[in-house]
Amino acid sequence: MNSHSHDDHGHRHDQDHDRDRDRPHDHDHDDSLGELLDLDAEVMRPYLLDVMTWLHARVPKRNSQRILDLGTGTGTGTIALATRFPGAEVVAIDKSTAMLERVRERVTVSELAGRVSTVQMDLDGSWTDLGSYDVVWASAALHELSSPDRTFSNILEVLNPGGLLVVVEMDGPPRFLQDEIGGGLEARIHDVLREVETGSAYRPEWTKTLDRAGFAPVEVAAFSVDMAIEGAETGGKYAQTYLRRIQPHVAARLSASDRTMLDALVADVGSSSLRHREDLRLRAGRTAWAGYRP
Repeated sequence: MNSHSHDDHGHRHDQDHDRDRDRPHDHDHDDSLGELLDLDAEVMRPYLLDVMTWLHARVPKRNSQRILDLGTGTGTGTIALATRFPGAEVVAIDKSTAMLERVRERVTVSELAGRVSTVQMDLDGSWTDLGSYDVVWASAALHELSSPDRTFSNILEVLNPGGLLVVVEMDGPPRFLQDEIGGGLEARIHDVLREVETGSAYRPEWTKTLDRAGFAPVEVAAFSVDMAIEGAETGGKYAQTYLRRIQPHVAARLSASDRTMLDALVADVGSSSLRHREDLRLRAGRTAWAGYRP
């Protein structure tokens, strides 16, 4: 996902999913978000394989020559698409130049430079001449659009007849902690997120939007992840990085004891630190919509 990671791969205050990168930001912000997106891609690898298999089964073999990745982030979806469709040309779009730099680095390492290119573009702005495509992929990239109807119409225009659009969004924030930790601390953090969230970052309903734009038929599929995660450099760091990103947005609304516990969780050292826990379990969900251009 971007996959979201990517799932995306999310939240306006967090990740992949999670498209802070489609708004004004500085380089340090991009570095922080990029790190989280890359960690999400590593930890969520089983989900990404599942959704790519699902997508592949819905693309007629003759219709996979040109693929467009909208809101690519650090390129997790781009690389996965180029790998899954070895004969296809993939174009990755993002507003952030820093993100696109990371995509190009990954493309070079993956030896895909001959088939993958990048375009800097704001999806809410005027669309440049992008050409036509057989597949369009958008993971956790469309929920903050100012005019979804216009963007979905633009997508329909760049799709070839019979072409496929797949949109993926997060069902909610990822969960890492056992319920008994902090007496349900993570649930309270998520309650605060819902209070401060002003957009529809989680589980937007795109079916009617796709219908209005002219896509038919529309298929919806759910993907879930429920697995133990461990390792300071992967699972633990992923959980720590995620909670550190949302901490400034929720701390003021938490109790003093919850703030203290959250501080201990995101610290680099200490027995409560996410980097050193052995009881983390990732629980996350994604919803995918597939629609064809008639």
